[in-house]
Amino acid sequence: MDEAQAVMIEKDRRAGALCSRIGPRHLMVAPDDLPAFRTALLKLGCVLPARP
Repeated sequence: MDEAQAVMIEKDRRAGALCSRIGPRHLMVAPDDLPAFRTALLKLGCVLPARP
């Protein structure tokens, strides 16, 4: 993701509550919050790649 997307996600009320910004383009999400974070991203029109 680019920096603008990271800012958009961080500022979102739902998604931002589930992540922490750890760099200009990086967000950290707790493993337990990942399903809710994915749902919040879908509502923003973003899709997180599937885990391997």
